[in-house]
Amino acid sequence: MKLRFLFAVTLMALQGLCFAAWAQSTEIQLSTDKLEFDGNASTKEVKILKGKNYMLFSAADWMACTEKKGGVLEISVKPYQFFYPREASVILTSKKTNYSKVLTVRQTDGLNRPAVKTKPSGSGMLFLMDMDLSKSKPFFMKEIGKNKSADGHAVKLKGSAYESAIETHAPTALHFRLNGAKRFLAEVGIDDEIMTRNETTIHGHASYEALVDGKVVKQGSFNLLDPEAVQIDVNTEGGKFFTLRFLEGESTYGDHIALGNARFEVNGEKPVMVTEEEMKEPEPAPVTASACPGCSAECKDCALGCKECKACRTNCKETCKNCKADRHSKAKATAPAIHKYTKAPVKQVK
Repeated sequence: MKLRFLFAVTLMALQGLCFAAWAQSTEIQLSTDKLEFDGNASTKEVKILKGKNYMLFSAADWMACTEKKGGVLEISVKPYQFFYPREASVILTSKKTNYSKVLTVRQTDGLNRPAVKTKPSGSGMLFLMDMDLSKSKPFFMKEIGKNKSADGHAVKLKGSAYESAIETHAPTALHFRLNGAKRFLAEVGIDDEIMTRNETTIHGHASYEALVDGKVVKQGSFNLLDPEAVQIDVNTEGGKFFTLRFLEGESTYGDHIALGNARFEVNGEKPVMVTEEEMKEPEPAPVTASACPGCSAECKDCALGCKECKACRTNCKETCKNCKADRHSKAKATAPAIHKYTKAPVKQVK
């Protein structure tokens, strides 16, 4: 009996709390809880549908809120030309219950940036995201991120994600053996995720150098607050190696280097990532084909195993058989006898 009574009392108390919370949530009502603005200076109005006895709070240097007659809030914003949206709040707090109603004001630059930048169409392109990048050892990160930022998010630059993107961390360098690749292109900058850290000091500043066969052919710098990504376009035709080096700015903090739609233009053999040590190694000598003395076919490591055939190619096996009797019999007939112990030629007495 006591348990039933306690349960009933508890239930009534909970119902009372829920009713009080509901009553507070309806104490102040607005025609909308969110306002959206583009990059132009403009003004919008919000009606107060319910609630009069409240205090108004608004603190943003780019937004102003004014109370008008008839229960209307007039919201004005200044021009805005930055890729990252900004937000502010207008708060109406009840003097009776301290319940607060929040109006969120959000402004973008109005440039209609695409949510996702797709891959450029066309043939003969090799995207870095599709390559083996394991030979690069970026600072702070275990490995280069493929469509993943240093903090584990989707790679994003100036408000846009990418269909194909990689991310590294300065200081670092990416080395490639070109193998005939004609061009390298990428959109580069500091990943937008640094903006979400809400710190008083803005971090994220780096520089880059593009080198072909050790010679700097393009360089520049970028930081988090740049309105647009840096366009890197390098002619690599005729080069053997290509290096893209990123250097930290004042510090390494926040130097999350994003490369959107980074790619090579290729014609035939594909470029590969190499280490700096591999760039210094001499290139292997080209394999030269030699013809069998007794036939015209070219071969290597012929199954016959004779001196003349050691430089031959394997596709000559059958052809070599045709000249075996002629070439090998002549060699055997003309070869001098060898002494069993001294291994010296023995004169034959006719």
